[in-house]
Amino acid sequence: MNQWVIFVFGVFSLFFLIGGVTLTLKEFRLKHFRPSDYFFLASALVAFLFANYLWFFVKPEYGIFVGIWVPSNLILGLYFRFISSQ
Repeated sequence: MNQWVIFVFGVFSLFFLIGGVTLTLKEFRLKHFRPSDYFFLASALVAFLFANYLWFFVKPEYGIFVGIWVPSNLILGLYFRFISSQ
């Protein structure tokens, strides 16, 4: 399959992902999200975008390496949220 076809579908998927995250944040903003949560979410989004850029335009191995950062950033955010709530 052509890399451009995968890239286009990835962009559409990202568009719907951002829309879903935005709507979810609007619904739960007042009672569930803290300001620090936005930083961890933004770091995961930046790592996701950078990993996709590396995968398609530089070298797929670099994209895989940076893609590991996404769940790591989210888990780190969950950890700090957990220890701050005790």
